[in-house]
Amino acid sequence: MTDQAKPVPTWVEFLKADKKYSELEQTSDLARSRQRDCEQVIRSNDMRLEMLKFVHDILESKKFEFECMDKGEEEAAQKFVGHSFTLELRNEQLYDYCQELNEQKYALHLAIADASVKRQQYKQEADEAEKVLFRLRKRLVEEHNKLEAEAKKAQEAK
Repeated sequence: MTDQAKPVPTWVEFLKADKKYSELEQTSDLARSRQRDCEQVIRSNDMRLEMLKFVHDILESKKFEFECMDKGEEEAAQKFVGHSFTLELRNEQLYDYCQELNEQKYALHLAIADASVKRQQYKQEADEAEKVLFRLRKRLVEEHNKLEAEAKKAQEAK
C-alpha cells in the first residue's frame, strides 16, 4: 500500500478555493469599477459644464449686438421669428436662453457633487476591502508555504 502525498494546489488555485478571499476580491473589484464609473460621470458632466459656460459667455457677449441691430438685421430677424422682433423681445429671449443655461449648469453641478460623494464612498469601500484582503493574503501565504513545506518533507521522506 503506497501513501501518496496530496499535490499542493498552485497559489492561484489556493486563493480561488478560499471563499472569503474571493468574496472580498469581488467586493473590492465592484467598488473600484463603480468608482471609475463615477469618475467618468464627473469628467463627462464637467466637460458639458464647460461647454455651457462657453455658450453662456457667447450669449452674454452678443447682448450689445442684439441691442444695436440695424434695420436690415431687424427685418431678417422678423422674417425668421415671424413677428416684430423688438428690443424688448430680443432681451427677453436672450434672458430666457441664459436662464435655461444657468438651470442646466446648476443641474450639472448637482450631478457632479452627487457623483463625487458616491465616488468617495466606493473608494472607501474598496480601500476597506483591500485592507482586509491584505491581512487575509498574508495569512494565506503562510498557509500555502506551510503546505508546500509539508509536501516537500513528505517527498524527501520517500
